[in-house]
Amino acid sequence: MEIRRTNMYNICIIAILFLSSLSLFVFNDDIFATHISKPILSMDKQTFDVNENITVKGWVEYQNNPASDVLLDIVVIHEPNSGNELVRNQVRSNDAGNFTSNIILPANTAPGNYTLTVISQCRDEHRNICTNQNSLIPISIIKS
Repeated sequence: MEIRRTNMYNICIIAILFLSSLSLFVFNDDIFATHISKPILSMDKQTFDVNENITVKGWVEYQNNPASDVLLDIVVIHEPNSGNELVRNQVRSNDAGNFTSNIILPANTAPGNYTLTVISQCRDEHRNICTNQNSLIPISIIKS
């Protein structure tokens, strides 16, 4: 049995190949897209004892609305010590866009000035187009 290819068959194959390759360039949403969600901090205080946990809380804003399920990276950096990272923690925003995380300071934490930074890593499905926004707040660690 011989398979006969007609001109219509060839035209269909060429059209399918053309449209498939066109979709790679024209319909790719990620080419110029970006996702910008920003953590907004609402800390109760900025001075903590060396033996005290730091409660970090706030909400995530995206286009003037709360954003849920956003991964946040929380970093505490010791300023005078060449910006060495003291603690790193991650948390996700809840359905209302709020987040809370308790940071436990290491036992050898020195009193001094630190910077607490919360960085939006965006939702999982937006990670490849995420423009990481952050909020920071200076904090002091004291020995009472």
